[in-house]
Amino acid sequence: MSAYSALMALRAVEAEEGALHLDQRRALLAELRRVVLKHAQAIADAAAADYGARSPEDTLLADVLLIADACAYSRRKLRGWP
Repeated sequence: MSAYSALMALRAVEAEEGALHLDQRRALLAELRRVVLKHAQAIADAAAADYGARSPEDTLLADVLLIADACAYSRRKLRGWP
């Protein structure tokens, strides 16, 4: 499934069922953060295998921590967003 198809599918569900409640969105963001941090080493190993000589530190900073921090930031700011 392409990213565009996935987005259209999500929009169709939202149009039919309504948007997720704030608490549900916050819980999903917390779970995403937890899972990304839990699997940080596996993500770094996969990136090293895909990219060859990519260091684990690069992956942890550029991919894992970026996503984890974005989840934490979004959870804090979510109430004020439309």
